[in-house]
Amino acid sequence: MSQAVEAIFENGVFRPLKPLNLEEGERVNLTITSANERADDPAADFSDLAVDTGIPDLATNIDYYLYGLPKQSDGEPKP
Repeated sequence: MSQAVEAIFENGVFRPLKPLNLEEGERVNLTITSANERADDPAADFSDLAVDTGIPDLATNIDYYLYGLPKQSDGEPKP
């Protein structure tokens, strides 16, 4: 399992800013990237833009949701 974790380094210990889905005493591998370094890379936060819309057929029926065109079923070609 892989998760991105934002943490603060205090008194020699990394303190996560949100709860983690880990067992107590579980060993992990860390890759450290300073928040200041990430700010210089415009692509670093691109994945943070993704949101769950709750619309399971959004990709298939984007024209329906944006423009009100008839819904398409999966695999049905658009006219």
